[in-house]
Amino acid sequence: VKVTTIYPEGGEKQLIQVLTGLEIPQGQYPADLGLLCQNVATATAAADAVIDGKPMLERIVTVTGNGVKQPANLLVLLGTPISDLIEQCGGYNQDAARLLLGGPMMGYALSSDANPVIKAANCILVLNHADVASEHEELPCIRCGECARVCPAVLLPQQLQWDLRHGLFDDAAKHGLAACIECACCDLVCPSHIPLTQWFRFGKSEWRILAQEKQAAELARRRFEAREQRLDSIQQSRESQLEEKKRNLQNQQGQQGQQEKIAAALQRVQQRSAQQTLLDTTETPAVDHRDHHSVQDDKA
Repeated sequence: VKVTTIYPEGGEKQLIQVLTGLEIPQGQYPADLGLLCQNVATATAAADAVIDGKPMLERIVTVTGNGVKQPANLLVLLGTPISDLIEQCGGYNQDAARLLLGGPMMGYALSSDANPVIKAANCILVLNHADVASEHEELPCIRCGECARVCPAVLLPQQLQWDLRHGLFDDAAKHGLAACIECACCDLVCPSHIPLTQWFRFGKSEWRILAQEKQAAELARRRFEAREQRLDSIQQSRESQLEEKKRNLQNQQGQQGQQEKIAAALQRVQQRSAQQTLLDTTETPAVDHRDHHSVQDDKA
C-alpha cells in the first residue's frame, strides 16, 4: 500500500492507522488488536538469528546531511566509532556544524564523533551552519493551537507544557503525556519558539521517577499492612492460646478442688471413725454386782 510522505507517517501507530484505519488506544500495543508491525532491520535481524544462528553484531546505518562529503548507507559493526563512518564517507565538509544521532526531528545531538554505533543507531546526520536553526528567545505561549493542529498523536501540547511547567505531572499524565512520540512537529510550528519536545522528554523522565517512587511507597505500604496483619494474627493466636491455658488451668483447679473436697470429706469420715474406735476401746467396762450363783443361774 502506498502511503503519503508526510512526517511522521512512518511511526508505528500512525502507519497502522493509515494502513488499517485502526487507532491504537493509549496504553495498549498493536498486538492487543491482533497486529504486528516490524521494520526491515528488525525482520533482517530476526531472520539472521533464526535461520543462520547469527547474533546481532552489525546493522545498516545511514550517514547523510549537508555536512558530510559522500552520504552513504553503511553496514557497520556495533561499537564502531562514528568518526570511522564519517571517514568512510569522505569526511566532514568545511561548514559542518552539528552531529545528530537519528533524524532531523527526533535526533539527539552528540558531543563527539567518538561515540560508538549502538543497536538503536540507524542514522548519523551531519548538519551545516545553514541547517542549524538560529537560537530564538522563548516567548510566552499565545494559545494559537498550531501545535495541537500538527500533533500526530492528537494531543494538546500547549496544555501538556503548561502542566509540566507548573509541576502538575499527574495532570500531564491524564492529558496523554505517555502518548507523545516526541516527533517535534510542535516545536517546528510554535511561533513562540517554546522547546515543547524538551519539556515532554523532561516530563516523561520525571513521571517515571514519580511512578517508581509511588510504586515503592505502595509496596512499602502493603508490606507494612501485611506485617501489621501478621503481628495481629500472632497476637490473637497468643491470646487465644493464653485463654485456652487459663480455661484448662481453671478446669484443672476445679477438678483439683473437687478432689480436695472429697479427700477432706473422706479424711473427716476417717477421723470420726478413728475417734469412735478410740472411744470404744478406752471406755471402762460396767461391774456386775450380782453373786456368783446368780450368774451361774443366769448362764444355766
